[in-house]
Amino acid sequence: GKAVATLQRVESTSRDWGARRLVRSCQVAISVIHDEYGHSVESALAVLDVADAEFPNVADLTNQRSKVLFHAKREQEALAVAERALSFQGLSNVEYVFTCRNAGIAAANLGSWVKAVDFFELGAKRASQSRIQEPMGIGLMADAAIGYWKQGKPQESISKFVEVLELLDSIPFADDIKLRQLHATVRHCISWIHFEAAQERSEQLADPRPGMCSNQDPHEGIKDHRIVDIAAA
Repeated sequence: GKAVATLQRVESTSRDWGARRLVRSCQVAISVIHDEYGHSVESALAVLDVADAEFPNVADLTNQRSKVLFHAKREQEALAVAERALSFQGLSNVEYVFTCRNAGIAAANLGSWVKAVDFFELGAKRASQSRIQEPMGIGLMADAAIGYWKQGKPQESISKFVEVLELLDSIPFADDIKLRQLHATVRHCISWIHFEAAQERSEQLADPRPGMCSNQDPHEGIKDHRIVDIAAA
């Protein structure tokens, strides 16, 4: 409550100063607080309704709406809004990549693996432009590889995994939990495909979830997970 009240004061002052971008930043932040901390989809969207009336068709506000809808599992709506956000100028590379991931997951959950792969590859391409986001980009490539397999395109899937393994070979993972997650999930997916191809489905290997390899919020238990040598993968 104190955070929202403070941001509202900053928003009001920024509007008086004519600092329109700062006004929007406050509106986005207030929506995030209602969504991710107050767990109120209605309040988060109400903030954006007011903001959109003042600043229609703006990337950061549209993108925040897509995230609220995605968190609420309203994936059909979230996907449509995310596509609009990606079509606008103004999203940072980080936001663009995460929105591509969200859109890919939503498309896959709605049964469209073709669309999912398009979004995962779009995000991977943008992530490749930044050294910081390179590991997430590799994860998105692996998500796309699974998407190809789910489409019944094994050649494209294997070719994409070849690219992933070549890039992954230069990414260390010893002390970084996110990198450890990346290595572990890629190996999991390759093992899953191996058993699927051999028609020897393993009950020990869960079906890969959409966006699994690009997940940036790994479970703490991954620290203790044994990871085989990449040559085995």
